[in-house]
Amino acid sequence: MSEYHDPTAPTAAQTAPLAAQPAVDTAEQAARLLHPVNVAHLVMGIAFLGVALIALLVQGDVVDTHDLRWLLPVPWIAGGAAGLIASAVRAVRPAPPAAPDPADR
Repeated sequence: MSEYHDPTAPTAAQTAPLAAQPAVDTAEQAARLLHPVNVAHLVMGIAFLGVALIALLVQGDVVDTHDLRWLLPVPWIAGGAAGLIASAVRAVRPAPPAAPDPADR
C-alpha cells in the first residue's frame, strides 16, 4: 500500500516557528526585504489619521470646537515632520543594488 502525499500540505520549514527559521545572512538580503517608503503616502496617511482623531475627539466631547483653532494644524505639522525624517533617512541610506539585466547572460 502506498502512502498518500498531499501536495498542498505545508512543509516543515513553513510550519516552523519564526525563531527556528534562519536569520538573514547579509545586509544585501536584508535590503531586499525592505521596500522604499513613499513619502507622500506617509505624510498624507499621518495627516488623515490626525484629522480623523481630532474629529473623534470633537464628536466624543473630549475637546471643544473652540480648540480646533490650534488642533487642526497639528496633523499637518506631524505629517510634515515625518516626511522630513523619511526624506533624510532615504538620503543617508545607500541605494539598493540594481537587479541584474537578463540580457547580459
